[in-house]
Amino acid sequence: WIAFPIAADYFLNIRKADVSVNILESNAQFKAKLLAEGIQWNAVKRYTTILCIGVCLYYAWYYPFFDYHERTDMRYSVNSKYLRGVYTTKERADVMNELISESSKYIKPGDYLLAYHSMPLFNYITRTVPYVRNSMPWFYNTSVFNAELNLAYERTKVLPVIIRQKRKTFGKSGSAWPDPEPFYDAIWYKKNAPRDSCMNIFLEKNNYSKVWENQMFEILTPPASK
Repeated sequence: WIAFPIAADYFLNIRKADVSVNILESNAQFKAKLLAEGIQWNAVKRYTTILCIGVCLYYAWYYPFFDYHERTDMRYSVNSKYLRGVYTTKERADVMNELISESSKYIKPGDYLLAYHSMPLFNYITRTVPYVRNSMPWFYNTSVFNAELNLAYERTKVLPVIIRQKRKTFGKSGSAWPDPEPFYDAIWYKKNAPRDSCMNIFLEKNNYSKVWENQMFEILTPPASK
């Protein structure tokens, strides 16, 4: 939306369009030229601008960023004072509220928490400290993520509670969660497999156990946190 008025201003200040096409084959040549200026070009600009505004409004209504639901269905809030005025669908609010309620049994503000792998907002709403230096571990490749886990333990000498998502939560194929994914994004899961394997090794090495889960998330704790 910030870029739209800049692009519109640039487009509306163009005075004419002159397009030439020249196709040369082995035994033939085709030339075409399109020239629009004056009244014709003003009409093109007017209808193109109206079309762009319509498309933008359509996508803003039906495809909010990372929350692909119609806005008339987004009337429910998450139980956090840090998300006041932010609304989503009932299904998404329900699974998040379940996670917030259950996680409060294992974490408190100021605790270290590893939210794996693409949910940095959870650190914010629980006022917890990201265990690794980036609150969205999905940005790390496998070797860097492994190094970050080791560095975090050396720095803190604690094992954190881990909140792990069970499904993709962003991109076109994952933005409608917790609705069923429209298709299995094999390339995306294959890309994440090495980092997920690193995460599983960390869990096994430190004897983590699953203490709760719903359709989207699970809570894992080390032995001392039970």
